[in-house]
Amino acid sequence: MYELNDSRAAISAIQQLLRDAGYDIKPDGIYGDETYNAVREFQVFNRLPPTGRVDLETFEALARAARPIFGYQCALLIPETLEGGVISPGEESNVVVIIQSMLKTLSVVYDFEDIELTGVYDTSTESAIRDIQRTNGLPITGIVDPDTWNALVSEYEKFKDSDA
Repeated sequence: MYELNDSRAAISAIQQLLRDAGYDIKPDGIYGDETYNAVREFQVFNRLPPTGRVDLETFEALARAARPIFGYQCALLIPETLEGGVISPGEESNVVVIIQSMLKTLSVVYDFEDIELTGVYDTSTESAIRDIQRTNGLPITGIVDPDTWNALVSEYEKFKDSDA
C-alpha cells in the first residue's frame, strides 16, 4: 500500500499511471499532498473507498485505466522500479503487501498456508512464492525477481475473479 510521505521509485510509477489516466501530476517519486489528492480523486471517480492510499484495488484500477495507453499489463512495471529488481525474505515494504494480497487471492487455487497482509516478507510469503516458482518452472529461490513477479501477476490475473 502506498500512502502519504512514502518516497521511492515505485511512487514515480504510480504517479505516471495517474498522469496517463489524465491527472495533472508530475512524477517526482514523493507521495505528498499532490499525489494523495490525485489518488483520492481517482478513487472517488472510480467508486473506490476514498482513502488517498494506493492499495491493491486502487492499483488494479489504475492499471486498467492506463492499460490502453501501454498495451500491456502495468503491474509488470513494479519490479523495474525496485532497487536491485528483487524482493527478498525479511524485507518490509508496500510492494510486499501487494505480493501478499495476490498470494492471498491465489490461496483459493493453491494450497498456501494462511497469508497475512503484513508487508513483511515472512516465511509464509516465501513458501508461497516458492510454490509459484515451482509451478511455473522457475528457479526455486523464494526471492521475487522480475520472472517470479511476472509469473505471480500472470497467475493472479487468471484466478483473481475465480471462486475456484
